[in-house]
Amino acid sequence: KFTMESQGQFSEKEILIKACKTITAKLENLTNTLKNKYYGHEIKNSDSIVIKIEEENHTLGKLLKRAINDYTDAIAGFNKPDMLEEIMVLKIKSKTKDPMKPLFHAVDKLKQLFESIQQRFASGL
Repeated sequence: KFTMESQGQFSEKEILIKACKTITAKLENLTNTLKNKYYGHEIKNSDSIVIKIEEENHTLGKLLKRAINDYTDAIAGFNKPDMLEEIMVLKIKSKTKDPMKPLFHAVDKLKQLFESIQQRFASGL
C-alpha cells in the first residue's frame, strides 16, 4: 500500500507528477552522461564496471540497482561512500562482455515506468 499526504502547498497528485518528471529527467541526464563518459571500446571487452555518479543519492541508486537486478543478464550493487557527499558508486557485473547494456536497459525501463505513472495521474487515472 502506498500512502502520500500533502502539507497543502501542492496536491498529492501534483507531487507525484512532479516526482515522476524529476526522476525521468534525472534518468535522461544520466544516460547522456554515461554515453559521453563511460561508453567506449575498453568497456565493451569487460564483463563488469564500477561507475561513480556525482550529484546523486540513494533514490536513483536503489532504483537503478533494482532495475538492473531484474535484468536476467546482470547483477548490480551500489553504495554511497560518504553520507555527506552527493556521490554514489554503482557496480555492475554482466554475463556478456558489455556491462553497459543492462544499465541502459534498466534506465529505459525506469523511464517508461515513470512516464506511464505520470501520464496515468495527469489524465486522472
